[in-house]
Amino acid sequence: MILTGLRGVGKTVLLNTLRSTAVRARWGTGKLEARPDQPLRRPMAAALHMAVRELGHPRGDDLDHVLGD
Repeated sequence: MILTGLRGVGKTVLLNTLRSTAVRARWGTGKLEARPDQPLRRPMAAALHMAVRELGHPRGDDLDHVLGD
């Protein structure tokens, strides 16, 4: 999904509402802002990392090892 629009039309409000709904449903969420002059790889990896961390894990030490912390 790509949201576009002029400043002040409510894109961020909509995104925050969608994120809140997802968190209540116990989904992992991430956030990134794509910029035409920057590669997407690092922001996408950081957003995915945030989503995985948000989900948690019964054995947090295993998750830290997988994520490289």
